[in-house]
Amino acid sequence: MKQKIKLILLRITRYSDRNDIALGLSREAGVVSFLMSARAGRGASRQRALLMPMSMVEGELSVAPGRSVGTLSDISPIAALHGVYANPIKASVAMYMADLLTAVVREGAADVVLWDFAAASIGALNGLPSGRVGNFPLVFTGSLAAMLGIAPDSATYTRGRILDLRDGIYRAMFPLHSDVVSAADSRLIALLARMDYGNMHRLRLNKQSRGLILDGMLRFITMHHSRVDTLKSLDVLRALF
Repeated sequence: MKQKIKLILLRITRYSDRNDIALGLSREAGVVSFLMSARAGRGASRQRALLMPMSMVEGELSVAPGRSVGTLSDISPIAALHGVYANPIKASVAMYMADLLTAVVREGAADVVLWDFAAASIGALNGLPSGRVGNFPLVFTGSLAAMLGIAPDSATYTRGRILDLRDGIYRAMFPLHSDVVSAADSRLIALLARMDYGNMHRLRLNKQSRGLILDGMLRFITMHHSRVDTLKSLDVLRALF
């Protein structure tokens, strides 16, 4: 079967001496896997240059009957992301985005809304001034949780309340378990839920606060959806922000 698709590249894994397997999120077919050449050569080098974490391309996916891994041909970029891959900080954020999406996206029918959100997010990162990237991973993570339908209920927040990670609500008193976020960090998570990529820089956070908030968000997603608190890109992200 052949199908024209728009794809966001998530991960490349070594399969053999000759081939790697790429995993991507497509707008038309959901999660797809396809072979890539692992050998040196002009064609392979061009393909790898086009397929970086969170890169957006279009091409023709071919999958033989009874197979789950196909091939992708006639690859061309949908958008140039020079602002991401020429900047080590933004490139690290893109790696985190790809890791997080890989962990939470389920195989199955296409999710056009999710694809459009991911595409808009990497586009926003590409265009951001370097000095405004710090809160981006937090807003992306919180927005993705909302996309998955598991975000905390911000309507339950009032000043001084704490976030109950198990029930996803803000409480006036500590529950009978330790899966909570401090009042100070709960306030910041509630504020972030109302922010977007255009105004997130207005919330001034230091490195420690960003780390604690991100840890709380990832704990919440891990408890309610998928294990995301051990992503390989997290150490780099924490070091940067």
